[in-house]
Amino acid sequence: MQWDREDDENHAGSTVFAIVPDADDPTKGKMLRERGYAEIVPVAGQFEMDTEGGLTLITEYETMSSIERFWFASPDVRMRTSTVKRFGGFSTATFCTENRLSAKAEPLEVDTAPIASKTPSAKFYSVFGW
Repeated sequence: MQWDREDDENHAGSTVFAIVPDADDPTKGKMLRERGYAEIVPVAGQFEMDTEGGLTLITEYETMSSIERFWFASPDVRMRTSTVKRFGGFSTATFCTENRLSAKAEPLEVDTAPIASKTPSAKFYSVFGW
């Protein structure tokens, strides 16, 4: 896992991660991490595999809870959703799509002209009034 930072703070690191399936149902069980994502403490959560091949991770921390789901839309496309609920009422949700590129992939030529210059103006309405 990595992310961009504007300052010089070092975010490199590693952790130990283990999935321990239930004896009665191996599609769910415990998820053990030496270091959590949100809090830097050992974490014991739950995992579940659904009928569509998605992996759901459920983690309760001292100050928040998170639910993450990972699945493959195709062999080269992985999708991920995440919901974090902080105690006190604040929640965040994310959606991410990741594409695997082959080593032989050619760079794409991108048309940088604004879309508005290519299509006629049209009015769009929202049921929410936007």
